[in-house]
Amino acid sequence: MSFIASLFERRSIENPSVPLSDIDADSGLWDTLTGGGASSSGVRVNRKSAMGYAAYWRGLNLISRDFAKLPLYVYRKMSGGGKERALDHPAYAILRRSPNSVQKVFDFKQALMANALEGNGYAYIYRNGSGMPLELLWLSPDRTWPIRENGVLWYVTQLDSGEQRRIAPEDILHHHGLGFDGTQGYSVLDVAKETLGLGLAAAKYGSIFFKNGATPNVVLEHPGKMGKPAVDRLRSDWEKLYAGLDQAHRTAILEDGLKAHVLSIDARKAQLLEIREFEVRQVANLLGIPPEMLGISAGVVYKQYETMRQSYLDNGLDPWLVQFEEECERKLLTRDEQESESHSIEFQRSALVRADFVARQTGYKLGIEGGYLSPDEAREGEGLNPIPDGLGKTFYVPRGMVVAGEEPAPEDAPEGAPEAPPEDEPDPEEEEKQRMLHSAARDCLDDARRRMAKRIGLHATKAAKTPDVFVYWCDERLERDHREVWLAAMGPAVRMAAACGVLPAGTTLDEESRKFFDLSREALLTAAECKPSELPLRVEAWAAEIAG
Repeated sequence: MSFIASLFERRSIENPSVPLSDIDADSGLWDTLTGGGASSSGVRVNRKSAMGYAAYWRGLNLISRDFAKLPLYVYRKMSGGGKERALDHPAYAILRRSPNSVQKVFDFKQALMANALEGNGYAYIYRNGSGMPLELLWLSPDRTWPIRENGVLWYVTQLDSGEQRRIAPEDILHHHGLGFDGTQGYSVLDVAKETLGLGLAAAKYGSIFFKNGATPNVVLEHPGKMGKPAVDRLRSDWEKLYAGLDQAHRTAILEDGLKAHVLSIDARKAQLLEIREFEVRQVANLLGIPPEMLGISAGVVYKQYETMRQSYLDNGLDPWLVQFEEECERKLLTRDEQESESHSIEFQRSALVRADFVARQTGYKLGIEGGYLSPDEAREGEGLNPIPDGLGKTFYVPRGMVVAGEEPAPEDAPEGAPEAPPEDEPDPEEEEKQRMLHSAARDCLDDARRRMAKRIGLHATKAAKTPDVFVYWCDERLERDHREVWLAAMGPAVRMAAACGVLPAGTTLDEESRKFFDLSREALLTAAECKPSELPLRVEAWAAEIAG
C-alpha cells in the first residue's frame, strides 16, 4: 500500500487540513507515516532500527555519498557547438556552491538522496520576485506529501508549529524512488520490511547466541525433588557462573548427582552465518548494489572488481542521477530554456569513473595523437594546471592523415627552404662523462626500487596469511601504509634519474609513486587469483622473485 493510499481511510487526500496529530500512534497507520512496521519475524522495522542493520546502513551511505560527491553543473549550449558551464545562471550557485545558508552542497544532496532511497526526498525552491531560484530548503519527508485536487497536483508540508501549507509543484524539488503513479515513491521500509526484519532478527539472534556463551539451552537434572526456592537459586547460580562470553569456557562442577544436558546447536548448524550472508545479498538486491560492495567478497578476484564497480555505476547509481537531472531541469530552468534546449543540468560522471594510472595515460596519449584531446584537456583530467602561455590548447593530428581520395602531401622540404645547420661534432670526453652519470643514476634508481620492492614483499607475505582480507589490504592499505617511506627512499634517486635522462624530463615523484604501487598491486592481485590455501605460497614466491 502506498503512502497516500494508506492515509485514505483516515483522512482524504483531497483535504490536507487534518493534522498528523489526529492519527492514533498505536495504529498501523502511524508506522506507515514514520516508515516500516512489524515484520513476520517479530522485529519492528522502522528508520531507526533499519539504520542499525549494517548492510542497510552501508548501502544507503554508499549510494547517497557517491550521489552527493558528484559535481552538478548547469551548462549553456555554445553557438558553434558543444557546451560550457553557465556560471551566471541562478541555479548554478545553489547546485554547485551553496543550496542555502545552513547546508553545504554535499550535505544537502546526501540527505535528499538518503530520503529518496527510503521513498521520497523533498526540497522547497525559494525564488525571488522574478521567479529565479535563490535557495533550496530541505523538507522533512515525514511531514511532506503530495495531494491532488480536481486532478491538479499540489504538495503539503507541515511546519514545526503544526501549521500545514500547500505549495505549488513547480516550487518543490521532489526526488523519489519507484512509485505506482510516477509521482510518489514507495516507502522502502514498508515494502521491504520482511527482508529487513529477517536481517535484523538474524543479527539479534547472533547477539543473544553469543551473550549466552553460544550454549543457550541447558537442562539441569537433579535426582531428587527440589522446592521452588532451591530451583530459583540453582538457576541463578548457574547463570552467574556460566552465562555470557566471559564465562563460556569455565569448567562446570556438578554435585549431588546433578546432570547438565546441553540442547543447543552451533551457529553453523543453525545456519546463522548463511542466513546473515543471504540477507546481506537481499539488501544488495533491494538497493541495486553488487553484494561485494556490502562486504561479501568470497570468490571475488581483483579483475572482477572493475566490472562490479561499473555495474554499480550503470544500474545502481546512474538511474538516480538521471532522475535528479530531469527534476532539476524541470524546476530550475525557465520554460524558454527548456523548450529551446539552450541549457542543461548534468552530473560530471567522470568524477567516479577513474581507470588505473597506466590506462589513463594510454587513453590521453591516444586522444592527443588522434586529435580529439588537447594537452590541456588531458592535464585537466589529472587535476593539473594548463601549460603556460596557451601552449597546451593546440590540437594535433597524425601527419600521414589525408582526406579520402587525395594524395598525401610530399614530406620533402619546400624549395628555397633554408638547410638545417650541421650538427656539432660530439666531444668524446663529455660523452663518456654523460654515460657514467647515466649509468650511476640508473644503478641508484634500480637499487632504491629493489629495496622498496623487498619491503613490500615482506609485508605482502605477512598479509597473505589472512586470505580473507588480502584484497582489502592490496586496495586500501598497500599504498597508504608505505607511501611516505617510498617518497623518502625514492625521492633522491628519482630526481637524479630525471636529471641524467634515465627518466623522461619532467617526471615527478608522484607519477613514479603511482606507477610503482599500481604495478605492485596488479602483480599481487594477479597472484591472488587462486584458492585461499594457495595464496601465502604464491605471494611468498612473488616476494622472493622481486627481492632477487
